[in-house]
Amino acid sequence: MEYSYRAIVLGKRDIADVDRLYTFYSLEGGLLCVSARGVRKVTAKLAAHLETFVEAHVLVARRRGSGTIISAVTENAYPVFRRDVLALGELFWVADQFLRMVSFDDVDERLFFLYRSFLSTVEDISARSGLSESRRGDLYRLISLSFLFHTLSLLGYDLSFLRCAVSGKSLSSCQSSCVFSPALGVVACGEYSGSFSDAIVVSDNTIKLLRLFANNSFSSLMRLHVDQHDLAQARRVYDTFFLWHFS
Repeated sequence: MEYSYRAIVLGKRDIADVDRLYTFYSLEGGLLCVSARGVRKVTAKLAAHLETFVEAHVLVARRRGSGTIISAVTENAYPVFRRDVLALGELFWVADQFLRMVSFDDVDERLFFLYRSFLSTVEDISARSGLSESRRGDLYRLISLSFLFHTLSLLGYDLSFLRCAVSGKSLSSCQSSCVFSPALGVVACGEYSGSFSDAIVVSDNTIKLLRLFANNSFSSLMRLHVDQHDLAQARRVYDTFFLWHFS
């Protein structure tokens, strides 16, 4: 049988002499690993439509196993960020994180459209000629973290940055810096840090940034100018949570 997918290419691996195994996240089937025969031959035309981070319409023949790609037509190649080393470095890191979080059972069209929006935003940043390298790097890191926190939310991880997990009070009423527990995925006022063996300190500004991730689109976040310390703390919140739950 033949199946048609609208898919984003997230990885590829050489197999046999001239074949490849591709990893997609698709609108219709979620995460897929599908082979393409002869795609590494010099005369093969299919490979150009299956570059990493290309969005394509992919036709797969499946009799047994994962199936074989018959054809692919590029929907969006995102040509600008392919010339941007900063963008590519961030994109490959995000793809690795995403593939370690998402399983083959996680079929959710919202994840597909979220990833598509993320790639479009990175393309938009890359196309802005007036941005300094430092500003572009900050925006890539900001948008990447927002994407990953949104992904966690869609996968069912309820990371709330509004209220203290111990007292139930608004975090804005805390008398000291807040703490985050990566094991539990909760935030509490600093005076309750002894309740968590894994607590890490996070500033008020970092909490505000994490709230912005949850409540704003990528395009809205692009207008932000974030302090490096706050961005680094937000990354640490993500990294420690990821290590606890996906390593």
